[in-house]
Amino acid sequence: MANKPVVDFTGPQFLKILKANNEKLLTYSIDIPEAVMQKEFIDRMKEFFQSEGQSEVAHTWNEEREKILLEALKENLFPLFQNQLKDSLTRKAEEAVINSCAEKLERLLMAGPFKPQRQNVTTEEDTKNNKVIVMGIDYGDPRFLHLQMLQ
Repeated sequence: MANKPVVDFTGPQFLKILKANNEKLLTYSIDIPEAVMQKEFIDRMKEFFQSEGQSEVAHTWNEEREKILLEALKENLFPLFQNQLKDSLTRKAEEAVINSCAEKLERLLMAGPFKPQRQNVTTEEDTKNNKVIVMGIDYGDPRFLHLQMLQ
C-alpha cells in the first residue's frame, strides 16, 4: 500500500490500518510528495508573497519570505492538513461500516416471519404462553442505530 493515494481508500480499509497501527503491527504516514508540495503549494503561494522588485534588498526579502512560507507550511499547515485528512478518512470508514451493518440488519429484519410446524392439538396453556415480540429500527442519525425491543 506504499504511496497509495487517499482517494483510493474505500470502505473500512482505513479503520483496518488504524487498528493494525494501534496493535503495533504496522506504521503508516500521510505525506504529500515533495514534487506536488513544491508545485501545488509553495510555488503558487510564492506568487502572492514575493515582491516584484529587482533590487538586492527585494531579493533578500523574497528569500526571507520563502523561508517563512516553507516553515509555516511544513511546521504548521501540513501537520494540520494531515490530522484533518486522518479524521476525515476515519469518519468515512466508520460511516461505511455503519451503513454496511444497517443494510445487513435491514435484510434480517425484512425476512419473513418464522413459521413453526403446526401441531394439531392446541391446549389452553399453549395460548397463555404465546408472546408477541416486536423489534423496530430508527433511521434517524446515521452515526447511531436505535433499536428497541418490546415484549
